[in-house]
Amino acid sequence: MDLKITKQEKSALPRMEAEAIVKFEHMTPSRQELIKAIAKKLNSKVELVIVKKIYNSYGDREAVIYAYVYDNDDAMKSLENKKMIEKNVIKKEKSKESQPAQDSEQKKAPKEEEKTAEKPKVEEKKAESSSQDAEPNKVEGE
Repeated sequence: MDLKITKQEKSALPRMEAEAIVKFEHMTPSRQELIKAIAKKLNSKVELVIVKKIYNSYGDREAVIYAYVYDNDDAMKSLENKKMIEKNVIKKEKSKESQPAQDSEQKKAPKEEEKTAEKPKVEEKKAESSSQDAEPNKVEGE
């Protein structure tokens, strides 16, 4: 991955706006990788970088990135959307890997209980429909 800062300007707000072009070999780099590369290139903390947009054309091995580098954490929290901040947080892989496994086990258990509860209802409906099917064949006079 080759990152080149093409435009860098300080705005009136306590942040720097940066535009970069990234060239890559296989797939588009993740937001997390881009944040780390931009922070390293601009000598900033990783926590203060927000990648706003990643523009990539199909088949191109090049993407244009728009990012903000904030002066401090308070400025970032007051100016940025909470969702955008959550999207740009560097995730720790080890702690996240163990949590989803536990969550998925908890989610699977209630689903299995629901399936067993639903099966008798289906069988009851089949029994009712078969008894209803048999009744129309009977003639009332007999």
